[in-house]
Amino acid sequence: MRSLKTMSFILFLLIPFLAFTGCSNDDDITLDGELYLTFVNTSDDLHVLIYSMQNTQVSLFDIPLNTYKKHTSQSLNVGNYLIQLKSSYYNYGTAAVQIQQGKRTSVTYDEQNNAHTSIN
Repeated sequence: MRSLKTMSFILFLLIPFLAFTGCSNDDDITLDGELYLTFVNTSDDLHVLIYSMQNTQVSLFDIPLNTYKKHTSQSLNVGNYLIQLKSSYYNYGTAAVQIQQGKRTSVTYDEQNNAHTSIN
């Protein structure tokens, strides 16, 4: 009988200990990634518009660039996005990108304004 009480007391202490040590710090979990844009050939009044694939009518971000700013980055939630480059003189078209959790998606616009994507 005494060993049964001792065993139940040990279980009474062990179960909460195991339950609390199983909890982890959820602050380390990131649900976003980074979009990093590089421009080789830009005009003076370039704007980067970022759209969600679910709603391509309203831009999420409008990032103005100038001739001195050749790269920019934006933190985005995981998902699929459209990037559109515009200036008052020319519409550069769109590029589709996928943002992955904890990774950097790089898009480089070359001299012919073609988009090249890589995920790191």
